[in-house]
Amino acid sequence: MKAEGPRKYGTEVEGSAIEQTRDECPMRVETSLDADRNLHIAGGRSQRQAEGMFQGQKNVLLHKDAEIASLKQQLHAASENWSKLTHHLVDVERDAGRQIQDLTYQLTTARRQLEDGRKLLDARTDELASAQAFMTTADQYSTVDISRMVEQLNEDIYQCAAFMVDAVFDARDSETQMDEAAFAKARSTVVRCWNEDVANRLEADLANEENILVECLVQNMFVKWCYNDVISLFSYESKPTHHALKQAWEGIRHSKGLAVANNWRALAFSQLKKQEVDIKPMVERMRSFPLFCGWQQLTETDLPAKAKEKVWEIAQKAHLIKETVFKGVISTDIRIFYCSSERPYDPSRMRDAYETGQAEAGQRMICSTSLGVETVTIYYEPPTGQKKSIRRTVVLKSSVLLASTLDSE
Repeated sequence: MKAEGPRKYGTEVEGSAIEQTRDECPMRVETSLDADRNLHIAGGRSQRQAEGMFQGQKNVLLHKDAEIASLKQQLHAASENWSKLTHHLVDVERDAGRQIQDLTYQLTTARRQLEDGRKLLDARTDELASAQAFMTTADQYSTVDISRMVEQLNEDIYQCAAFMVDAVFDARDSETQMDEAAFAKARSTVVRCWNEDVANRLEADLANEENILVECLVQNMFVKWCYNDVISLFSYESKPTHHALKQAWEGIRHSKGLAVANNWRALAFSQLKKQEVDIKPMVERMRSFPLFCGWQQLTETDLPAKAKEKVWEIAQKAHLIKETVFKGVISTDIRIFYCSSERPYDPSRMRDAYETGQAEAGQRMICSTSLGVETVTIYYEPPTGQKKSIRRTVVLKSSVLLASTLDSE
């Protein structure tokens, strides 16, 4: 029985637990129902929230789909625009290429035309400069300048003649016999330069120790040589060239006037190669004349060498006068002259070298002893162009030896 005691106690405990459980069941059921109710309420709320979220996401997706569709449309439109723009750019590039080619051709043509125009302008400028060079009348030297240069040359010729005469007469005392062949050759030279009468008169004056004719003949040799072989020549080396150039100058003067002719002469003369004056003929005469006058080759006086030096100096001064007239005087026809012994004394162009006071027009003269200077003006008939008249204005008269001067000795 004692065993049933504890069991009774356990039963009681179990009963008590069951009663307690029975009492707690409604509460649990109610709690469960409340939980289910709450869960249902929470589930409904969550569903609504989920549905809201889903709807929100759906709306977002729809908005994104709309944006994508819009972007696709924009992309398609941009693609079409790009395609159009690409084709347009190709067309523009093609047109630009054609325009560049056209412009390049036009530029090349314009440059060529510009170059042609520049060449034409240069040619016209050169032509104008040449025309101006031919038309200019500006003189570098005046008539007075030329006259002074000729006066100085005449003085040098006189000094040379005086030197020659002094040397000859100083050497005439030599006892050395004259070489007849040399004397005959010298005499023929004197006759060729002047004439037989002058040679005879010279011999007589030398015998009488008269030096006027000797001195004047030496001056005359220089005067004629300076004029004929230096001052009046275009070219020293070729007489045909000189005559051709002189004729050309005269033709230009007749057709175009003095200024053009003188400018042409200056240009032509400047283009001639530098020429040396040939002094050999004059040196030969200067050797022959002293021999005729009695100078002896065996004397100590070295006359030929000194004569050559004097001839060279006078030749250079005569050449300078010619160059000055040819290149430095354009507006005026200035001419150097001397008077031929065949002409009678003309006081308008000549002066008595010894100023005896007996000079009269028409008197016979022996020779010129100095060069003169004159200006020449030629007048032409307008319709025909024929030479009408010539006016000569003497600036510097040529000195002459009159026969009366020798006769009065």
